Amino acid sequence: MTMQIKGVQMAGLPAKTVRDMLRRLNIYSLMDTLFVAARCKVSTHKAKEVIKTLADGGYIEFDHRGRELLNSYRPGVEKPRYREVDYYKLTDKGIELRNASAATKMPRTKADQIIVALLKRVEEANAMDFAYRIPTVIVYGSYVRGEPFLSDVDIAVGLEGKWDSDEERDRREKERIKFAFASGRTFSKFIDQLSWPKYEVQRYLKARTRGLSVHGLDDFISMQKDKNFAYRVLRGDADRVAAQLGEAVR
Repeated sequence: MTMQIKGVQMAGLPAKTVRDMLRRLNIYSLMDTLFVAARCKVSTHKAKEVIKTLADGGYIEFDHRGRELLNSYRPGVEKPRYREVDYYKLTDKGIELRNASAATKMPRTKADQIIVALLKRVEEANAMDFAYRIPTVIVYGSYVRGEPFLSDVDIAVGLEGKWDSDEERDRREKERIKFAFASGRTFSKFIDQLSWPKYEVQRYLKARTRGLSVHGLDDFISMQKDKNFAYRVLRGDADRVAAQLGEAVR
């Protein structure tokens, strides 16, 4: 079930502001104080408060301490200067917050339209020059339970590489990253650049659709599930998905 944050405050900020900051991360990215300050448009002092609130709440966890070269360093004029940096990563609970909804609930007829449009984009994406195709699409949560009003349509997608060899994989992924740079995209972390070929597919499927939440298949398989858990395979091998879910529960 999608987390609801409408009207919620976190560290004195609207939870939506914090959520939008987390959406600039993927599951492989790391965050620090400067990242939070820039994305939430707050002081570094406030950013530290946000990080403490997220860490205390179990949304992020400490990853490691590193050093970064100060932006003010002038090569050839002074010795390199560094700052100590604490890096944090998202937990499963943090991923839930990143995917949380602050929207007013939609009628089921609107959710039906969202799914129809999504499946059309899946067909489009599979025919495009992305490095990955989408063989598996799953809807889960309140939509499958038949609720008349929904906060979000939760979708999980499985990705499969469009290659037959490691060399072809490297070529395709490098082409997508090169295309991203040519289109004006920048990456704050090297890992974001490496994960871009997968992320761009999910981004295309999302298409900035309000009320649509797109998740990776691995996140769906490993997520905590309660007694109300329900899902439906819209595209792909339903028996294989059931087997994966069964293995995750063991």
